[in-house]
Amino acid sequence: MATTTNVFMVVLFLMLVVASAQNITKILAAEPQFSTLNKLLSETGVAEEINSRKSLTVLAPDNSVLDPIVANLGPKISTQQLADILRYHCLLQYFDIPELHQIIKGTTQVTTLYQTTGRAPGTLGFVNITDAKGGSLVVSTPVAANLSHATIVKSVKQIPYNLSIFELSSVIVPVGVLTQTPPPTPAPVLSPVKAPAPGPSPTLSPVPIASPVPTPAATPVPITAPTPSPAAAPVPTAVPTPTATPVKAPISSPPAPPTEVPSAVLQTPSSPSKSSAFYCAISPLFINVSLFLGLALTFPLQL
Repeated sequence: MATTTNVFMVVLFLMLVVASAQNITKILAAEPQFSTLNKLLSETGVAEEINSRKSLTVLAPDNSVLDPIVANLGPKISTQQLADILRYHCLLQYFDIPELHQIIKGTTQVTTLYQTTGRAPGTLGFVNITDAKGGSLVVSTPVAANLSHATIVKSVKQIPYNLSIFELSSVIVPVGVLTQTPPPTPAPVLSPVKAPAPGPSPTLSPVPIASPVPTPAATPVPITAPTPSPAAAPVPTAVPTPTATPVKAPISSPPAPPTEVPSAVLQTPSSPSKSSAFYCAISPLFINVSLFLGLALTFPLQL
């Protein structure tokens, strides 16, 4: 029983030692030339991702490389883009220098921590490690058209099969990371504001209803009968003047001899009498007979 307990305590101690030794923040804190990298890993949360994994290789640019890039590029990119660039420098496989020089066919492709985010399409979350001529080790992007590469300078720290740190000559930028649309800023969560407790409702006094004011009857307005307009007098129509037909003058005939009137007839009594009354009665007859005789004499002459 005691032996089993001792073994358990030894294993627990070794796990604590290994966990403490894999703390990337503590390891880089002992290397002042990587202070900028250590700060960026902590601020972006990438340090926690590294500490939660095993069998990693970290490619570490020093301050002389990172400081100018951060000064020029830092204000133009988001925290997510900066974190993805740092993840691209974390290989999900443990390597040491001798092992890298034994790469088969001179080049190998290795997965990075950036590939695990799902924001790297295809194989853009991988890097190529090449054992170049002259003994140099080159790390580059897998896309030749957008090649970004750096050289491994030296080994900084190695915890066998758990964590390896190499110094890198420059920063490797993964293809497409700088053109990513930054995520939207989350809206702040507002604390709910408690509504004040409702107080007693005030008692309202009844409002007196005003009596309706009688509206005076409207005085009828006398209607004035329209004055008839005088009718326009009709315009007389011009009557055409008949054309006078020339009448032949009758052939004159010798005047008829005057008819002698008896003097007894022409005498006017000085006073009214029976003869006056008789004269008044036959005078028109006498005149008509005279006219008839005149016409009778004239008519044969015209023929």
